[in-house]
Amino acid sequence: MEKLVTRAFAFAFTSNLLMGLTFALFIHYAGFLVSLGATEGTVGIIVGVGSIGSLIVRPYVGQLMDKIGRRPLIHAGNIINVAGLAALTTVTSISWWVYALTVVHGIAEAVLFTSFVTYTADIVPASRRTEGMALFGVSGQMPLALGGLLGDFILRTSSYTALFWVAAALGTAAFVMALPLPESKGVHTRPSLGFLVAIRQRELSPIWLITAAFSLTLISIFTFLKTFIDTTGYGSVGVFFAAYSTMAILVRLGGRQLPHRFGEITVLGTSLIIMSGGMALLGSATTTLAIGIAGATAGIGHGFSFPILNSLVVARSTTEERGAALSGFLSFFPLAALIGAPLLGWVIETAGYTVMYWGVGAQLLLVVAGYVRWERHRHHQGLAM
Repeated sequence: MEKLVTRAFAFAFTSNLLMGLTFALFIHYAGFLVSLGATEGTVGIIVGVGSIGSLIVRPYVGQLMDKIGRRPLIHAGNIINVAGLAALTTVTSISWWVYALTVVHGIAEAVLFTSFVTYTADIVPASRRTEGMALFGVSGQMPLALGGLLGDFILRTSSYTALFWVAAALGTAAFVMALPLPESKGVHTRPSLGFLVAIRQRELSPIWLITAAFSLTLISIFTFLKTFIDTTGYGSVGVFFAAYSTMAILVRLGGRQLPHRFGEITVLGTSLIIMSGGMALLGSATTTLAIGIAGATAGIGHGFSFPILNSLVVARSTTEERGAALSGFLSFFPLAALIGAPLLGWVIETAGYTVMYWGVGAQLLLVVAGYVRWERHRHHQGLAM
């Protein structure tokens, strides 16, 4: 069996974990904006505007990775991230400056997440790709628990300014840990066909459908959980994400072989149904225990879903177009923020958090049903050819 954990994997894992902590602390960003006078609707708009920077740069990130390699983009993303975090300590009101820095944050996120995911897809053995991506994903899940709890502690003892400085220090450490990374096999002499050509591949269409629904679900959690907790007084951000990330890590470590054993589509559909149940539980939660159970349930769904979707994108795209295809895959998350965050903010202001979370869970359930039928039809067509 080919080796999974190499020196490059270990450094990438550690750097991604530290980088992930800087973004995990942004679970509290909505609370920061509310402290400056923003409403849920305004929070949704700011987060939506912030996603514009991510959407603009992602196509170029994918093409640049396919042209010059993954390593330079990882370094550039870390520098942008640290600079933006440091600048957030100067924000004192809801003005053009907070919008601009949220855009910068979106750009850093686009560069870093796309680069790390693509780099890892390059260095793990093809025969163990889903397993390798699931293991690497632990470095992205651990920060959710640690970031939520760390953020809770910082805000109890200090301020949002301190939170941003801690995030900047973690971002600096992530940059240092990325310096020893060797370049992966992702640089190609043949010109890339480009972002649009890569994402228009027919084989990827079903994945885009389910990724859109999955992304909207994540936006409802990462953007509005903080204000939900503050408004209702139930549980804490740290409790939810500790349960969420713990279960995601456990299923990734303990269930790495399940997609291979039962089929990726079956495990993906089942996990997203479970995640839909987590949203229903969150919308109904009225105690700290219920918040934790909702987090654990949603975490099970996330734990399987992201690495399987990632693996499907890699498997259905050529090596030369891998960066562009993965960039397209990751573009759905800021796109969901751009369109979904303002919409969900409006739903909260109009009908409340319960309706919003129930609605998000329902849309995920409906899309999963359509996605599974699409994949089965595609499979039968392939067998008939």
